[in-house]
Amino acid sequence: MERALKQVKAKDSFVVRLSAPLNNTDFEVLNFLYQPVIGAHAYALWMALKAELVETQFESTISLHAELFERMDSSIPDFYNSRIKLEGIGLLKTFTKEVDYGRDFVYLLLPPSTPEKFFQDELLSLLLLEKVGEKRFKRLIQRFAIPKFNANEYHEITKKFLDVYGFQSERFQAQSEVLAEGKSHFYSADEPKKATAVSDSFDWTYFKGLLSGLYVEASSIENLKETIYTWHHLYGINELEMRDFLSQSVDYVTNEINQKEVEKNIYQAFHQEKQQESVVNHSSETSLSVEDKQKYRYNSLLLNGFSEGEIGVIVSSESIAPMIFLEAIKNQKGGFVSRYETWAVESIKKNANLPDAVINVLIHYVLVAQGNATFDQKYAERIANDWAQKQISSPEMAMEKVKELLQEKNARQAKRNQPQAAYARNKAGSNRKESLPDWANHEVVAETPLTKEEEAYFEQRMKRLETNNKGGER
Repeated sequence: MERALKQVKAKDSFVVRLSAPLNNTDFEVLNFLYQPVIGAHAYALWMALKAELVETQFESTISLHAELFERMDSSIPDFYNSRIKLEGIGLLKTFTKEVDYGRDFVYLLLPPSTPEKFFQDELLSLLLLEKVGEKRFKRLIQRFAIPKFNANEYHEITKKFLDVYGFQSERFQAQSEVLAEGKSHFYSADEPKKATAVSDSFDWTYFKGLLSGLYVEASSIENLKETIYTWHHLYGINELEMRDFLSQSVDYVTNEINQKEVEKNIYQAFHQEKQQESVVNHSSETSLSVEDKQKYRYNSLLLNGFSEGEIGVIVSSESIAPMIFLEAIKNQKGGFVSRYETWAVESIKKNANLPDAVINVLIHYVLVAQGNATFDQKYAERIANDWAQKQISSPEMAMEKVKELLQEKNARQAKRNQPQAAYARNKAGSNRKESLPDWANHEVVAETPLTKEEEAYFEQRMKRLETNNKGGER
């Protein structure tokens, strides 16, 4: 609210300008292609600004923002958020200057991209696909795509301009001043700017280093740079995960990345039916606040029989990436993440195709519940393989499997202790004292809640990630 108030006030005046004439196709593109991406409020703002213009004019009269807010029944924060959405996608340019009574704004409305340019823009088309789904996306392509004309059976006989009209340089020179004057009254319409996803939240140098073993042409990677950043922002894919997606789509004949194959793998990975199902994501709970959703989630887990410690692990596993989760636990244990542990997590992520939250529960089980110093690849992969075959798709299901593993280990340990107990009874009268080996005395470590230091570390990392993701908005 405070940020929005600093950007615009109700008493500030504004004028709307149109950068180029609009046609019926422009409004269709806005309605069917842009509206799902920018949302209903931003779409309504663009239309409201357009309504300020008389049909035959390209500049409106001066108005106050208060009047616009009243007509739209909109608050200042809602208006500001809608305005920057239009600016970010290239439908609006905003100019301002200080005047005696406050500030004066000029809103320059830009026409939308043509349908072909919209679908050729990877970021815009991916945003639309994310909003409407694959089925609707394909229908929209059919709506706007013009079937290609097959000219193979024809011979083109079209005449060139100069063949018909001719041209003499003397005629141009004689009328150059008049032509220049006419040209000065018009300017090229502002094309909607190409959306860019490049930001500091994705370490490009580190990412390219991860690709060194793929033997892919450097030009192929650079050509995909914008698209890779797009996938990173849309799906939160980090450098390691991105490397995995690309490695599955290398054409080793040409040493290039098959972009269509990468897009297909990413879309399937994030939209498959086996995605994690969280109670707070049900449509009936979308109106709840973040705090209420957290309470609802906690109470649901509690009712399902999970302990405080187990709930802490489940909730934490859902909010952080596996590599960061692993790093946090190793730091709290006073150790560090080795290359072998990194490879182990990458291998499980790639081959087991388990959700991140499930992988995090596995990491916690191996390092904390079992008290191991390192995340052993063979041991972890054996469990991950079992969970993948049994379709463990949520942290709750993973936690139930962890409890089963602990019960089985307790049973095995009790069975091993039976001969020792019998031996001790037989020697009860003897002064000789037999001691059990360390492995027999070792108690199975149950799932323990995260320490305050771990919770603080997770919270700090999440805030840092959120700050990086929002870096482009400031």
